[in-house]
Amino acid sequence: MFRSPAAGIPPCMRLIFCVLAVAACSPPAVLPDAGSAATVELPFEPLDSHGIYLVGQLDAGVIRFESTVTYATGPGFPLNVRIDGTALPAFIGNCFSFPEGSVRWSSIDQGSGDGVAHLQLGLDGDLTVVVRDSGSTRYVLRGEFSQPDGGRCGGSIPFVHDLTLEVRPATGVNFSSSYDGCPLPAGVEVQPPYLRLVAPDGGLFQAANARRQAAVTIQGPIAPLDGGALRLEGPGDVTFTSGATTAKYTVVSAPQLSTFEAHWARHVYSKVNEWVPLDGGSPVNVSGGRKALALVYDEATVGADALCTAPPKSWYRSTSSTPSVCADDGSVLDDGRCRLDVTVPGSRWSWSLDVEVSSVH
Repeated sequence: MFRSPAAGIPPCMRLIFCVLAVAACSPPAVLPDAGSAATVELPFEPLDSHGIYLVGQLDAGVIRFESTVTYATGPGFPLNVRIDGTALPAFIGNCFSFPEGSVRWSSIDQGSGDGVAHLQLGLDGDLTVVVRDSGSTRYVLRGEFSQPDGGRCGGSIPFVHDLTLEVRPATGVNFSSSYDGCPLPAGVEVQPPYLRLVAPDGGLFQAANARRQAAVTIQGPIAPLDGGALRLEGPGDVTFTSGATTAKYTVVSAPQLSTFEAHWARHVYSKVNEWVPLDGGSPVNVSGGRKALALVYDEATVGADALCTAPPKSWYRSTSSTPSVCADDGSVLDDGRCRLDVTVPGSRWSWSLDVEVSSVH
């Protein structure tokens, strides 16, 4: 079951036109070239050493880190794993600690839980995890955070690290994606699905002692982008295959939509930038914001299935018949009557606005 797309899409991602800068929210997936193919038996490479990415808060001269690390058990997965405090960066979130620092553990204060993962401290200040059984164990550690050349927050700062170690049996492999079971609009940029390990209860997870190494074959109307992302050219199906594991994205175009809902709004500044729906044909005061009007995406469906995400800006064509008052992109230039038309070329979908605007100057 899926939530309404409008509920899961940030308002800035639902604007149909207006110049926007949207930051990527998800980490890039590393995939081979879309044309490559591989058949593998073991899609994960066992790892006996890994780093740990830490972001802490400085409080009364002590940094407090909190993290959870998950390990897999099963044939081929190492049960003695080293945690290297210098392999990945550590930061102090409330001190803007740049350049990045590293950690060196000096003591293990206490442990609690199932005792399924025993933690040992080495002479080099690194940790060794000895995996015993499935479950969870919590440790409290102390050590020293350091930055090159002293850093902005001080070159050497003590820390307390609340570390939870979880152990889960791996019974298989499957793809994990936010787009399972719902159609995607052609032209949108997305991340491909991730390969994950499968736990006995069917849940998917990542393990610190296993790194994905399998090639993924991609077939369908796509264009590879930097960072492992894909632009779905569609319409059609895009399939992802790794060994016997498969996943599919269904890509649709505007003429295939059963419903397509959007509303007109004006930009305002509050605690965050936001768009407030217009009140029918009532006059609009555009002061207090970017002096702009926009069509905001609500929801679209194909049959009974709602789109996973909003269509891209490339779907739409916006035209102003009053260019001295408002531009094609919805920017309000002067007081007066603003008439805007937004169409989706090649389809039956269109929206029109005819409204009096004021307080531009």
